[in-house]
Amino acid sequence: MFFKKVTLAALIGTTCSLACAAPISIDFTGFAGDTPISSMDGLTFAVEGGGPGPNGTPATLASNWGGGNGSSYGGLSNSVNGDYPTGPILDVMFNGLASNVSFTFNNIGDSGTFVQALSGSTVIETDSIGTLNVAPFTMSSSGITELQFNNNTGGNSDWIFAVGSLSANVPEPASMLLVGLGMAGLAFSRRRQA
Repeated sequence: MFFKKVTLAALIGTTCSLACAAPISIDFTGFAGDTPISSMDGLTFAVEGGGPGPNGTPATLASNWGGGNGSSYGGLSNSVNGDYPTGPILDVMFNGLASNVSFTFNNIGDSGTFVQALSGSTVIETDSIGTLNVAPFTMSSSGITELQFNNNTGGNSDWIFAVGSLSANVPEPASMLLVGLGMAGLAFSRRRQA
């Protein structure tokens, strides 16, 4: 009987922790160009892998660039000044384990870029993004702690690219702590009654 109650409490706790996931949704295209951003809504952004600034330099919002099809677009770029020169990697770090991560992306340059989803230092998903593509992309993995957008040039001939919008679900650490404490209290009270 005790095992059934603890199992039920664990199931309820898991459901609650998933329901307590805080949705994050950022549209970078609405911000002024050339604005440096290092963190927002529990996310940290940095340009890595060379370029004009040291690793960890805040990413900058690109000015509206003209697309090859006559459109214009902006977003969070792999640049520290919103223009050339650039670093090859735009790093996005979550403050928890993210799921349902989706984004829009513009390869302002003329070559493809790839995105890696990491959990800690382990790559859990990789996807290739074509040129001048603004379609929404979704990462199917959960437990994502970091996204790395990489134009794969190793610091040579880098082109500018930009993330137009980003959304994800990230459980709030306080909610997870409360669920864990509630489950521990339930187990302790049941054990004490026995």
